Amino acid sequence: MDLRQIRYFIQVAESGSYNAAAARLRISQSSLSRRVSDLEAELGIRLLDRDAHGAQATAAGQEFLHRTKPLINELEIVREEFMADSDLPSGEVTVGTSPNFSRVMLGDVTEAVYADYPKLKLKFELGAQYALYEGIDAARIDLAVMNSPISLQNCIAEPLIEEPLKLVWAKGMMQSPVASLPASGNLPVSALKGLPLVTFPRPTGLRTTLDRATIAAGFNITIRYEIADVPAQLDFVQRGLCYAILSTSAIRHNRGDRELCAVPIEGLRFVGTLVMRAEKQKSAAVNAVANAIRDVLNSLAENRTEEIPLPDGS
Repeated sequence: MDLRQIRYFIQVAESGSYNAAAARLRISQSSLSRRVSDLEAELGIRLLDRDAHGAQATAAGQEFLHRTKPLINELEIVREEFMADSDLPSGEVTVGTSPNFSRVMLGDVTEAVYADYPKLKLKFELGAQYALYEGIDAARIDLAVMNSPISLQNCIAEPLIEEPLKLVWAKGMMQSPVASLPASGNLPVSALKGLPLVTFPRPTGLRTTLDRATIAAGFNITIRYEIADVPAQLDFVQRGLCYAILSTSAIRHNRGDRELCAVPIEGLRFVGTLVMRAEKQKSAAVNAVANAIRDVLNSLAENRTEEIPLPDGS
């Protein structure tokens, strides 16, 4: 179990409200809800009952609260005592990321870093793969998370999470391209031919992956819009203007009004990779942030939930 998840549960149970607990913890309500849900899933039992008036601990939740709160309080005391005597990493660390990961990774990484290393300052740069590499090479970016990076001699690439790329559309607003899915449940690349798409501009990693796959299949994709922003792409899809091709992480926790459908595309994968300069010695600050990124992406991989359903013929 993640101690942070337990601490978050305690705050919700005691305040009786996700809103109040999120404000006290200084995190988003969606992130708080996700962490508590992950804890319930790991334990295999419901800890909180949610309704329009807030959240109340179940009988099991009350017992869990009674047994864990003293332990968490004691751990906090020990942690504060040791942190007061330790030389914690400090300074500024710049993290680069692709748009696909920014909306699901940055908040969780920031929470994890500031919980353990309050003296650190984080700076974020979003950009295409080539821009992130330029930033790393120029020492403007300390480390980055990107999709299936090319191999460079002066960089170390560490794959952390692999996900399918999915075709996404608004239910009832766009023609379903999956009337006869194969037994694998994956859409063949050829089914993308002629579909109006919104996607990232070249030379982003996802666009490169998509271009290579469709050219190998003997056709060029129909690009109606190019936007280097995931929420904007999902907004276009919600309006029924086009289809999108995004990773599983990018479409999690969609907040649009219309129900979306998503189906994996055969052979297209998104590999979230941590990239750093190939220096033998890295600062304690950079190592601390790198470990936080590893923890967050490993958690995403282990607790992956499909919040956009497979289509039912719509």
